[in-house]
Amino acid sequence: MMQEDVADFWLMVALLGAATPFLFWLAFRNLSRAWRIEDMPTAKIRSAAQGPVELDGWGKAMGGLPIRSPLTGATCLWWSYKIVHGRGKSRRVIEKGTSDGLFFLYDDTGRCVVNPEGADVVPAVRHRWRGSSSTPMGGPQTGTWFGHYEYTEELLQADAPLYALGWFETRGGGRNTADINRGTAELLRRWKRDQRWLTGKFDRNRDGTLDLQEWEAARVEARRITEAAVREIETPEVDLLMRPPGSHLFLLSAIPPQKLTRRYKHFAALSLLGFLACGALLTSLLVTGHPGPVINGVLQFLHAFF
Repeated sequence: MMQEDVADFWLMVALLGAATPFLFWLAFRNLSRAWRIEDMPTAKIRSAAQGPVELDGWGKAMGGLPIRSPLTGATCLWWSYKIVHGRGKSRRVIEKGTSDGLFFLYDDTGRCVVNPEGADVVPAVRHRWRGSSSTPMGGPQTGTWFGHYEYTEELLQADAPLYALGWFETRGGGRNTADINRGTAELLRRWKRDQRWLTGKFDRNRDGTLDLQEWEAARVEARRITEAAVREIETPEVDLLMRPPGSHLFLLSAIPPQKLTRRYKHFAALSLLGFLACGALLTSLLVTGHPGPVINGVLQFLHAFF
């Protein structure tokens, strides 16, 4: 082979070698998400357990300053945008962003606060249009396909269905166990400094010392007093949905779970077909030592755009 052909050969080996395991991982990722949605029981907010949870309700804005998309100014619960300059080889992202504003998720039993930071969001609204400046002069209805700038905007709308997988946690209301434990231990230490008062309060058999049962009664009383004090100074209970610890899935979707499951399975099937095709092309390339007509077509495409 000529030097240029050798370079093209190893370029295709590298591309196919990277694409094959990536497509397999993508198929597994989409399929595992579909299984997770199918297997996870839907909880009600009022009775949801602390930890991983699936909720299905509708999103609603919190009071105060509304959340607005930077590109169109649309009022929403969540936004994501991207501005790209150029076409083909010269395409580059010049600006992008994602909102992290809090909002409510309601169901027929109550509500919780959603912190969308770190979530995989599946929006129902997605706009793409072009213009002639780095800042869009209007929305999608005023755009043109001949501008040098491409704008993409995704939105979660208020008062619309919202499905969520995430980590459910109730804060406030005296539930801070670490603070209660520290407060109980500190109160017991203070009581132990005044042995006369301590034995007078808890020495039921009047032998001048506290046995195990009497000391346990003192500990229970100290904890009761501490819990009451914490409840007075803490904010009311707030249910929060947020990103789970570790690598667990955090998903917010405007698409209902049944449709979302079908979409993930469809993506998994396409990824698996891509994995098999790339694997077959890579095997053929390594066995024959030269690109076939399919790979030559791919190379011509890459040369044209990259």
